[in-house]
Amino acid sequence: MKGKILCPIDFSESSIEALKYAIEMANKEGRGVTVLYSYRLIQPDQEEEILKFRNRVELRARERFCMLEPFFHNGTVTDHEFLIEIGFFSDCILRQVRNNQVDKIVLDSNMRRLIVERPHESFLGSLPVPVIIVGGDTPSP
Repeated sequence: MKGKILCPIDFSESSIEALKYAIEMANKEGRGVTVLYSYRLIQPDQEEEILKFRNRVELRARERFCMLEPFFHNGTVTDHEFLIEIGFFSDCILRQVRNNQVDKIVLDSNMRRLIVERPHESFLGSLPVPVIIVGGDTPSP
């Protein structure tokens, strides 16, 4: 089997559209999809304990992902996994590319705003795999 397509999401409408595109591409190319949700453990105005905050965020993410499961079973079953990681999206993306068989990344145009610690163009351009941006008029490599 070929490598996987990594699709970082934040559950916005645009990231769900990018996920649909990634699934369609995976089906055409015989690939699996790794869906990545990342969050920061330390949030501003956080008044609850860290462990409770983490559990609440991750439970909510799993519940939201369950709502997306039908997309993976639309006519054909798409091999997929859902990962939740703590940290900046860019670090989590890089870790997935380095440690797993990721050979393409599909993300929505709004995801760029979540890649905050590095200028998005240089970060995306430095990745050793193609990055397809979905949003606007048409997907672009």
